[in-house]
This record gives sequence, C-alpha cells and structure tokens, in this order.
Amino acid sequence: MNVSSITSLNQYDRKQTQIEYLENRLRFLIAQATVNGDVETIRLLGKVRTMLYSGNTSRAEKLINEIEKNLATPSNSKKRTNKTIENSRTEDEITVVDASNDPSVSFKYPTKIPADSSLLFIASHERQHVQDIIGRAILEGRIAQVYVRYFTSYDSQGRLIFTGGYTWGKIVDHSA
Repeated sequence: MNVSSITSLNQYDRKQTQIEYLENRLRFLIAQATVNGDVETIRLLGKVRTMLYSGNTSRAEKLINEIEKNLATPSNSKKRTNKTIENSRTEDEITVVDASNDPSVSFKYPTKIPADSSLLFIASHERQHVQDIIGRAILEGRIAQVYVRYFTSYDSQGRLIFTGGYTWGKIVDHSA
C-alpha cells in the first residue's frame, strides 16, 4: 500500500467517524424532540439527516449545533406550545420496536413516536438497516441488493400513517 492510499484511507476513516458522531447526536436530538412533542424540530432533523447522508456534513453539523442551542434554551412560549402538542398527541402516537437481530439500529425497545411524523422515524430506521447491508457488501468487495417495504395504516382522523417497515438484503458477486 502506498502513502497516498494510506492518506486517503485515513481521511475516509476520519470522515466516517465524524458521520457516526453526528448520527449519534442526531438520534439523541430526535429522541429529545419526540419526548417534547416538538414536531417542527423533528421535521428539521429529517432534513439534517438527508444532508448528512448526501455528504453535506459541514452544513448538517451547523444545523445540529443550532438545534442543540435552541433546545438548550427554550422560550416560554415554545414550552407552552410543546405541552399543548404533547397533550393532544396521546391518541396520535404509535409504538414501534425493531424485531431484527441487528444491534446497531434504533428502536430496540418499544418507542412511542408521533403518528404524523412516523414516515421520518421509520424511514430513517430502515435506512440504518440498508446502510448495514451495503457496508458489509463494500467490506467484502461485492454488491448488495436491498429491498425496503413500508407498512401503512390510517389513524382515527383518516390520515395515512406509516406503521412499520421491513428491509431485506442480499450480498451478491455481480449485478445480475
């Protein structure tokens, strides 16, 4: 292995470590916003996650810092709004739990999430499974075939909500 490949490998490792660190901060913020019933923050965190996975880590980190600062110093009006949202959502929550044996994904324990933000939570969870399968394929120098299925239902008000998902993947030698 030559010096340039070692340098690029080290840069890749640093980038991956930064992404993992930001993902952990993002998961914590999603959990905190969910507990507070702060739907707007949850939606903003969904955008941050998209930025992170599309490679825009610097912008994602800036937004995470701003969100952490806003959550650390909530205004009185925001507290009242969150309490109102939390009280009105008791019947509009769903409980999700991961049934897979993959220890590196969220929802290993039953977790209540807002029904109207269920797509954000479930899609990000299934994306964790997809990343795990693709990561294993890359390490083996092979190709991954991945299939994701989402399950939907209607809530008491007739709105479409996402109730779960299933990710299936296979590592193959070629793209056939």
